[in-house]
Amino acid sequence: MVLQRNSKIRKPLIRWKVGADEDLISKLPDSIILHIFSFLPIKVVLRTSALSTRWKNLWTSISNIDFDECGHYLQLGMKPSFLDSVEKVLHRDPSCIRKFCFRCIMDVSASRINSWISVAVTRKVQELDLSLPHTSCFELPDALFSSDTLKILRLDMRVLFKVPPLKHLSNLKTLRLWSVTFEGDQSTEQILSGCPVLGELDLYRCFWKNTVEVTVSVPTLRTLEISSLHSLRLFRIYAENLISLKCRSCFPVQVLLCNMSSLKDSLFHEEYYGYKKKECAQRAIKLIGGAHNVETLTLSNDILECLSFEENLHTCLPTFHTLAHLKVISSNYGHTNGALMNFLLKSPNVESLEIPSVFHRDNRLLLNIVPQCLKSCLKTVIIAFFEGYVREVTFLKYFLKNANMLERVTIFCTRNYSTNLEKQNNVYHELQAIRRCVIEFRYSWTRCERYW
Repeated sequence: MVLQRNSKIRKPLIRWKVGADEDLISKLPDSIILHIFSFLPIKVVLRTSALSTRWKNLWTSISNIDFDECGHYLQLGMKPSFLDSVEKVLHRDPSCIRKFCFRCIMDVSASRINSWISVAVTRKVQELDLSLPHTSCFELPDALFSSDTLKILRLDMRVLFKVPPLKHLSNLKTLRLWSVTFEGDQSTEQILSGCPVLGELDLYRCFWKNTVEVTVSVPTLRTLEISSLHSLRLFRIYAENLISLKCRSCFPVQVLLCNMSSLKDSLFHEEYYGYKKKECAQRAIKLIGGAHNVETLTLSNDILECLSFEENLHTCLPTFHTLAHLKVISSNYGHTNGALMNFLLKSPNVESLEIPSVFHRDNRLLLNIVPQCLKSCLKTVIIAFFEGYVREVTFLKYFLKNANMLERVTIFCTRNYSTNLEKQNNVYHELQAIRRCVIEFRYSWTRCERYW
């Protein structure tokens, strides 16, 4: 296709004649220069003070302060000067800070960290992001919990999340807490009840003292991610407006989803190793059953294997009437477990299916079953780690014979099979002889790994 330009509507180009020694950057207004500074590392911004007299103090008006030293493993000797630079930037003239981010691998005293937080809050910070490898747990300053400008709070460090009474974060929309310790169930409810517009919550490797049950009840919550919850037995979620849920490695905690009518996208990635198989299967059924209204569901191979320990799985699973996209992920080359067929049987409207590999030989009898979604809805199938074995080709033929609406099959090949074009061609013709649809082999091993 060739695009032609209409000469009648073309606008003349504006050409600037610039002398060899002319400095156009210095002619830019301060607002434009500060906007450029916002995309640069803080160290580069500090160096600009040596460029000209005009720029000597210009950096003090930047609103984004981003110190990220996590990659500097060999520069621990610069610790004093580095921390002094942070102090210098924070204690400049009292203009507002939009973002303060500090990440490093060095140990920083609790008093210094709390001082930075207090200064940032005083200067009406909107985004606060702290990541430190602190060895001892300490309390955060009360000032943090009374900010009326903070919109994003991310903490990745060992701190005691103890919320003072009658404190509110009235504009907080995103809360990410990694490795923090809660005083108890009441502290969790206090912080969440004090965030009336909270839309995104991420809890990772958190601890709860003196409690085994926690309830998260946030009507405004739209996105929730929970991973590796420690010291708990029960984690309830009430979020009637939740759209996206990701749950990773939460066993042996029982996670209950309550009133999830708006949920559209869910991911469940659990490992049952070391726990009672039957008990874990029942917990997994309750967890996934709470997300029966989703449109997109992602399951790990581990949780499918866990579900297979329930003898009456088909009876225990609810019907996923709205499920349109089902995906199975795997961290290794494990085959898709037979429990997948139970999901297809209870999901009559699935349009796309993505799996890491096909069933074991022992599951070939499952191919005698044809779920309703294959007969009337399934349009796309994606399979990874394809090696051209007979059972894999048989599995693909099963879809082509029974999926009446099938439009496309995408096959991600393993490294060795991706170079064998003759075998790929033979498989291609075998499949095309059954049903005419788009059959695509992907050869990029890097793409395949990244995709899954």
